[in-house]
Amino acid sequence: MNYLNPQTPTLTSFEIMIQIMDDIEKADPEKIDKDEYPTLKKRCTRAIELSIKETCERLELGLKCEEDFDFSESLKNKYKKKYGIVDFIIINPNGRKIAIELDSRNKRLSYAKLEELSERGYDTFWVQHRFNIFSAPYKSSYKDDSYLNHYRKHGYTNKNVSIIKHIFHPTTFEK
Repeated sequence: MNYLNPQTPTLTSFEIMIQIMDDIEKADPEKIDKDEYPTLKKRCTRAIELSIKETCERLELGLKCEEDFDFSESLKNKYKKKYGIVDFIIINPNGRKIAIELDSRNKRLSYAKLEELSERGYDTFWVQHRFNIFSAPYKSSYKDDSYLNHYRKHGYTNKNVSIIKHIFHPTTFEK
C-alpha cells in the first residue's frame, strides 16, 4: 500500500479525483457486455465503476463498493429510510475518506447522502454521466466547471459536495 512506502507521494482527495476522472475519460462503454448490461446507460455506469476500481488498484487505495451507512434523523424522516448506500468509499491513507455517488440524472437523495457524509468528515463527489450522441465532444466538468451555476440555481448549493459532470462521446472511441 502506498502509505507504507515513503517514496510514494501523498495524494489529496482532489488529486485522486483528477486521476479517477482522467481514467474515466478513457473508459469505453461500448466494450461492456451488451447481454449483461443491455442499455447504454447501464454500460456507461459499468464503465465508470470498472474505471474507478482500476484507478484505486493502480494507486493502491482501499475501495468499498455499495457501502451502507445509517441516516441521520433528518434524512430518516425526509426519505423514510433508516440507511443509505453510497456507491464508493475510497480509503485515502494520506487524508480523508472519499465518498462518490454515480448517477445518470439529478437525484436529490444522492446529493443528500453526500451532504450528510461531508458533515461526517468525508470528501464527497457526485459524478453525473451522460452519453452524448447529438453534438460535438466537449470537456468533462472537472476540466470546465461552467455548468455549476445551473446546479446551484436548482438547490445544489453545498460547497462541500463537488459535482462533476462527465459526458461520454461516441467519437472518443473511434480509432
